[in-house]
Amino acid sequence: MVPLGSVERLATIDTHEWITIASCAGHLSLATIALRRLSKSPLALPLALLCLDLFVISAADVAFHLTGAQQWQWLDVSCASLMVPLAVRFVLAFVGRSRALAWMSRAFALYFGLIALGCAAAFLGFDWARTLASPEIFARVVAPGAVAAIVALGYLFVSHLGATHSPLERARTWLVISGIAVGTAGNTCDLLANAGFDVYRLGPSSLLITTLVLTVAALRVGLFERRISWLIAANGLMLGGLQVTGYFAVFYLFGGNTALLTIGIGALTLALVPALVAMTRAAAVRRQRLEYHATLGRFSAQMAHDLRNPLAAIKGAAQYLKEEQARGNPLADAGDFLTLIVDQADRLDRVVAGYQRIGRIETALAPIELDAMVGQVLGGQALAAPPQITLERKLGALGSKCQADPDLLSAALENLVRNAFEAMPKGGVVTVQTEVEDGFLRLAVTDTGKGMDPRLVERAFADFFTTKTTGSGLGLPFVRRVAEAHGGDASLKSEEGKGTTVCVRIPISGV
Repeated sequence: MVPLGSVERLATIDTHEWITIASCAGHLSLATIALRRLSKSPLALPLALLCLDLFVISAADVAFHLTGAQQWQWLDVSCASLMVPLAVRFVLAFVGRSRALAWMSRAFALYFGLIALGCAAAFLGFDWARTLASPEIFARVVAPGAVAAIVALGYLFVSHLGATHSPLERARTWLVISGIAVGTAGNTCDLLANAGFDVYRLGPSSLLITTLVLTVAALRVGLFERRISWLIAANGLMLGGLQVTGYFAVFYLFGGNTALLTIGIGALTLALVPALVAMTRAAAVRRQRLEYHATLGRFSAQMAHDLRNPLAAIKGAAQYLKEEQARGNPLADAGDFLTLIVDQADRLDRVVAGYQRIGRIETALAPIELDAMVGQVLGGQALAAPPQITLERKLGALGSKCQADPDLLSAALENLVRNAFEAMPKGGVVTVQTEVEDGFLRLAVTDTGKGMDPRLVERAFADFFTTKTTGSGLGLPFVRRVAEAHGGDASLKSEEGKGTTVCVRIPISGV
């Protein structure tokens, strides 16, 4: 193609290309919004990567139209190959099955990753790679994987809708389905057109609609765990618009000069990447600090509670002895107070040793009757329960014993009950249930609080996880480690608006 002048290049931009340019701005804007929630939502990173990939695809399409340089088409198909695995990763994160179905994500990444590498090899001058990167051959190669992805995503969405009863989560799901469906339909039309079928190309229009739908989901129904403020959205839109304006200003000015075009695009990209990296690092640092202080606060609160009583007893005894000495009274009858001081000092030593053992999850096993242990713990927790909360017991493992560490198991149960209290600030019912199940003693704590969506459920047992700004105990990761230290397991089921159940299972064998 003969290089065009600036005016001629501007004249060649049709409605299709202007829509593609608008899509570029939308992709960058949504990526910016997602990166602002990187430390809060498991959806943020996969969606940001998908949007950045879509941005490169759209920008390369416009650049190819403006310059006619074949390299832009190679870049387009190379990045288009990554769109499907990135979409699969995003959907798996949305339905809360990233870990359970990690093999699916890896399979699609391998299939389409190899195609992307093959297309990228066109830049190295390989004829077979340039043939693969041609629109018709590329469409035929990616078609089987794309069909498999559509079937897999359809199954994931149907399963998720069937298991979800929360109106808010169903609203989120239908918005995500709508966005993915529109984008899939548009790109399918483009693949069919590339394969030689007489089909109108809808890719840019569909991707623009997809971006708008997902932005609405972020702003209105809490796609990233909570609603995004309009200020953040405006900042994202402004950054995306400025970046896209800069890119296409370079295309307009230097489209006929490959060297200047490369330098201009490189400079703008180098300006964008540090901004995104700095935003990501700032969010990660902020998250680490919050996690550290939250964990330290919870641990300190529990330790203060356990140390306060023996310290008060020691202080009281010491003050009495000091007053007796000041009055000149003989201390011959102070043996009981001295004994109290020694006993409470020993108690403090046991508390400190206990915290060290709990921190290392070192078990000191002994035969215990689960129902008796639960009854003892709940006796103390009933007094600490807020007045608007009812604590119910359904103990069905009477007489059943297991080998367990009573201190660790009691600490785990106390933590679960307190978490349940804190999950119901407006009141509710906490039910503690025990039963014998397939060679295990099952201990379950259920609350009627606000519950969690599937994305929170998937990472509930991750270190430092919490849905509250404050809390007590050592957290769900501690509960899981206690269960595993006893040869058992821990699980969680939750639904928004219905409540949460945490289950701990300890094997009966070995008693």
